[in-house]
Amino acid sequence: MPPASSLHILLTKILGKDANCEANGGVFLDAKFVQLILDLSANNKRMIQRLEATVNQINAKVNAKVNPIIEQMAEFEKMLKAGPKPVASTGKSFASIASTALNGSIHAPTTRPPPKQVIASLKPKRVIIHSNPASMEVKKMPSGALVQKANKALLGLDACVNGEQVVIRGASMIHSGDVSFYTKNRTHQKWLMDNKHAWSKTAHPNLEATPSTYSVMAHGVPRSFNNAKPTSLAQLASENGFQASDLACVRWMGSSKPTAKKAGSIVLAFTSKDLASRIEKSEWVILANGVAGLKNKTEGINSFDHTPFSMASPHKKAWFYKKPLPSQ
Repeated sequence: MPPASSLHILLTKILGKDANCEANGGVFLDAKFVQLILDLSANNKRMIQRLEATVNQINAKVNAKVNPIIEQMAEFEKMLKAGPKPVASTGKSFASIASTALNGSIHAPTTRPPPKQVIASLKPKRVIIHSNPASMEVKKMPSGALVQKANKALLGLDACVNGEQVVIRGASMIHSGDVSFYTKNRTHQKWLMDNKHAWSKTAHPNLEATPSTYSVMAHGVPRSFNNAKPTSLAQLASENGFQASDLACVRWMGSSKPTAKKAGSIVLAFTSKDLASRIEKSEWVILANGVAGLKNKTEGINSFDHTPFSMASPHKKAWFYKKPLPSQ
């Protein structure tokens, strides 16, 4: 039973058994009291109208959600009664359609593809850093934390390209277990690749990156040259205009075991691309007297050029003039 309204309570007190009735049973009401009853009646009417409006709104919302469900259920019942639709059979075979001429149906595209520069700019700019396969810490670390640590390392290195701070925008783990870092453009990507050994370990100790190296091959080097001795490397650097610290490593081509050959070829891995290019284009004086003396004693060698495709190299000359096999 709903609670009584103010009008109902007032009328109960006036007309109830405890009311002050006159001898004839009537109840006297003055003008103010009558006005109060009218006001309460009007207020009661407004409350009823508001309640009806609220109920109508609730019904409308319920119908809006229930009606589509009822319609879908009705359609589903129709589909169950009607059964699956028959598959429309094609009147033509594949051979007849394939043999039909396509006159006028092929047109050139109306829009031209974007230039190569735009396509290149849209390609992902990423740097892949190897991780230690024996450890699972990098795989368990959230990519957001990895990016945050990498950017903190870049701030410490003051990494800038053309006055713009180098920033890593994201990272993902690839199937091999290595980490792929994403950056803004290719200039930032190049900086990250050239300096990967400087910031990768700060981002995570299990990331493995070594400085990029640029190799140059030198021919006709005397076998007496010991690439394992620091003094030999220091002499090699001083006589050719660079520092020994610019060399990442020096190794012999082929086997380093003792041989009867007087000279061989070595590969020098430089940490600077510009220095490697300059060394490659210049005329070397590696261990002066050593190579020069060897060349001066070699028949047919009268040039001091060390390029690998030049006939000045005794190894290249021997390969070029070698006798063909009998089967040839």
